[in-house]
Formats: sequence, C-alpha cells, structure tokens
Amino acid sequence: MAALSGLKLVDFGAFIAGPYAARILGDLGATVIKVEPPGGETMRPKDERIFSSHKGQNVVTRGTRDIVVDLKTEEGRSIVHKLISDADVVSQNMRPGVAERLGIGYQDVKRINPSAIYLFSPGFGSTGPRSHLPSFEPLNSAFVGIHYRTGGEGNSPIQSMSLDGFCGLLAACGVMMALLHRQKTGEGQYMDVSQLASAMYYTSDTYKTSVGVVAPLPDLDKEQSGTSALNRLYQTKDDWICIACEKDFEWKSLCIALGIESLVDEQGFQTEKERYAHRDELEEILSKIFQLKTSDDWFQLLDQSHVPCEIPVMDGEERFLHTSAFVASGLVAEYDHPLWGLMREIGSVINFSETPGRIFGPPSRLGQHTYEIMSELGYGSDDVKRLEDEGVIYASPKP
Repeated sequence: MAALSGLKLVDFGAFIAGPYAARILGDLGATVIKVEPPGGETMRPKDERIFSSHKGQNVVTRGTRDIVVDLKTEEGRSIVHKLISDADVVSQNMRPGVAERLGIGYQDVKRINPSAIYLFSPGFGSTGPRSHLPSFEPLNSAFVGIHYRTGGEGNSPIQSMSLDGFCGLLAACGVMMALLHRQKTGEGQYMDVSQLASAMYYTSDTYKTSVGVVAPLPDLDKEQSGTSALNRLYQTKDDWICIACEKDFEWKSLCIALGIESLVDEQGFQTEKERYAHRDELEEILSKIFQLKTSDDWFQLLDQSHVPCEIPVMDGEERFLHTSAFVASGLVAEYDHPLWGLMREIGSVINFSETPGRIFGPPSRLGQHTYEIMSELGYGSDDVKRLEDEGVIYASPKP
C-alpha cells in the first residue's frame, strides 16, 4: 500500500507550480481529483487529439481523475462543495480573491470541511503590493537574480530553466507537515507556498560576511562554461566533456589521467584555493589537452581513473526515457494513453521501502471522470444529463 493511500486531494490548480504538488502527492498514493472550468484550464490544448509537448498537461495531470464544473453557476458551486466535504487537501493557485469569488476560498472550505488542509500557491504571495497580479515563473527568477547569474560573468541576463517544479515540491512537503499536525491535533489549516518564496529559497545560499558585505557566489564564467577551471565544460576533438574535480584527490586523479602529473605539486596549483586563483592559466592548459581526443575517448579514460565526468548530450531526456533499466526500476513510468498510445515520463521521485508510490495512470482527459464522480456524489443520471445540457458540467466523449 502506498504511503498516502486513502488521502483525497481536490485540485483547482492551473499551469505547473500549483498542480505539481498534487502530482507528487498522487504518485505517493493520494487520490487526486482535478476540477477544471468549461474548456479546460489554461495549459490544456484546445484539441486533445494534439499531443501537448508542454509538461504542464503531460506531467502534472497524470493519474488524476478529472471533472469539469462551471463554478460561476450556483449548481456548479454546490457540486464542488460536496466534492470537498470529505477532502483531506484542497489546492489552488488562482490570483488572490478569485477563489473567494468562486466560493472555494479558505473560509468557504473551512466552513464545509474544518479538517481540510488548504494549499494556496500564489505567484507573488498572498499579500503585498504585487499579490494581485498574475505571475509567471520567469518573472520571479528575474526578481531574485537567477537570470543574471545564469548569464555568466559580465554577460547580459538570459532566461533559465523553470523553477515551477521546485515550488510544487516545497508545497508537497508543506502539505505532509500539515497532515502530520492534523494527525496529532485533528486541526486543518491554511498554508501558502508562493513562486516568489520558492525562487528566493532556491537562491538562499546568499549570505553576508562578518563585515556586512554580501559574499560573492560562484558565478558562471563569461563563456558560460563553468564556475572554475575544474568545474566546467571543455571542448573536445568532436564535442564536449564536463568535469567536476575541484578537490585535491580529484585534481590529482585528473592530472594522472591527462599525463600532467607535474602540475600536482607546481606552484599555484597545490591547493583548491590556489587553483581557483589561477583558473585562467589552468583553463588554457586543460583546453588544449581536451581538444586532442574525442568526448568518448576522454570519458572512458577519465571514468576509469575515477575522475568525475560526463558527456553533455542534446537528447538526455530521450536517452533516459528509453533506457529499459530505468523503466524496470520505476524511475521511468510507462503506460498507454487512450488517444496518444504508449507514453513514458519520469516516474515517482520519492521512494519508500515499505510504502512505495505508484503511477496511477496517464494524464486525464478533460472531464474524463465527470460521470463517475457525479455518481459518487449522489447525482442520478437524469440530474447529470440536465446539468450537462445546461453547461454546468462537461464529460469528455469516449476516445
């Protein structure tokens, strides 16, 4: 039995940062019911026959049960209130005030189900001068300085990878803490994890020295190749190689493998601090050597010499997904989708020995489970048909 079996989570989230927490909890066994508006949430393709390449739908909706309800109608709100009456967790990442207008704000949920954990994942936080604005991940990364750090020393800023998944991971951790508190006290509660807070947490290695000056962080070099001569990418005869060997014993192993043992005891390269201070000189030496062999040749030589290294590849995700050993171990999930056929994606990222997670199934279609969820809530077939005809609910046709 999975660790969170029996847990019910109702998710009103859109995009990635909010629903990603539901996906993590679902992988650990929770039953996740995603409530979408007519036409689907923003990330859902208008034509479901077209495979969405964006991870918003292909990842965060996997294993969910999907129901479409128009919360702008009185009967739609009544349906959702029944749905959350026995929920353990209710989550949403709408702009502040929107959930309240739709009748699913914290006070609404607390009145219906006092023991529920209410998760809010706003962009800029639930209070403050920007809290009412829509938020997208690149804006928060820009605000906390990630784009400049990624750009490299002296370069213009560049947009980096999304931190939405990190926000979801923090939210999932928070939910489990709240559930532990409820187990002890019986109390539900409100919690929020904003994109901005998660971005700041991601860069929390910033600190001040004893004299009050912000300590410099290891930024990328101007070429965006690394943070030091021994923690960077080098061009080879045919491609690139990445090394990470700043410690003394790793440095010695690298020198032996490259046939430059004399550098180990040479002035300026004897300690990690000295090697960093002379990084330009060391980079020039290593750059010339690495261009003499192919990436595969260097990898074989360095790997056998226990030098931390890897070959950067353009198709890393594809290689990972098509490695049968990863499928067998559960790192890669495999299942059939009714429209798209065989699908593979990253599997459960948190593993337990006694209560392992499970991948419940493929991403849900828009309104795929509307009929069965309405039946579970006590609605008869006549009521369901009437509500569907009036546009209060929607159920996807069979593929």
